[in-house]
Amino acid sequence: MEQKIELVLKGKKYEIEFPNVGQLRRIASNKALLSNGMYNSIYTMASEDGDEALDIIDVESTLNVLAPKFVEDLKPQTISGLGLKDFKEISKVFKSEFMPWFNGVKAELRK
Repeated sequence: MEQKIELVLKGKKYEIEFPNVGQLRRIASNKALLSNGMYNSIYTMASEDGDEALDIIDVESTLNVLAPKFVEDLKPQTISGLGLKDFKEISKVFKSEFMPWFNGVKAELRK
């Protein structure tokens, strides 16, 4: 399994490397921060609104750490500030390309 992936986000290519342990910790910490400490509560809500909120939190917490150049290139330079259309485009790539790669690398590391 490759330790890095190239994603095309908003028409530009970005190379993302598998995170080191410090980055994994920051991603998890960002999830808690962006959810105001309510990530697990939102998860257990089992609602469409909760699922959408978690998607936003997961994308933002991960890309802020692993793809800071992408976030910097955004207008208004935050994922939280994106419109729904732009976020949907990014989320689609995140779910269809990034997450299968990321989960595959994590599975290899856990063997």
